[in-house]
Amino acid sequence: MTKKTFGWMAGLCGWLFKFEGFSYKARYLRKKGDKKKFDAYVQERVNHLSLAVEQKAGLTYTIEGKEKIPSSGPVVYACNHQSIFDTTAVVRTSRDLPGFIMKHQLRMIPLTRLWFSFFDCVYVNRKDKESSHKAYETSVQNLKNGRSMAIFMEGT
Repeated sequence: MTKKTFGWMAGLCGWLFKFEGFSYKARYLRKKGDKKKFDAYVQERVNHLSLAVEQKAGLTYTIEGKEKIPSSGPVVYACNHQSIFDTTAVVRTSRDLPGFIMKHQLRMIPLTRLWFSFFDCVYVNRKDKESSHKAYETSVQNLKNGRSMAIFMEGT
């Protein structure tokens, strides 16, 4: 094993350890019923993780049109899907943490599945019309409840 591989593995193990602690606190805040503290904590942790990914990957981007996003109320972010890093860009540039409409296969990833549930992500099985309709209804309900939603048109 090379030093670089060992470094990545050690970093991943450290991140997984921290991730479980963050998950525990988020579950505690949700169970306690303080939605404001829960949402603020989850947004801060997801922003922190997104920033770490961006820095590790050496990403930079330019934001255009942010002034067009309303200052209050939920919004729908309809995005092009160009790379795996698009999600971090949306998380880091939106004024509130949106729920994502995503393909159902992403539900199978154990570590992220829990975190996706914290910000009302909706899963779509593209081959099942009933699933698509249910995802639409759930997304509309999330918007009515004040949760912004994001969808990657090429990815979902």
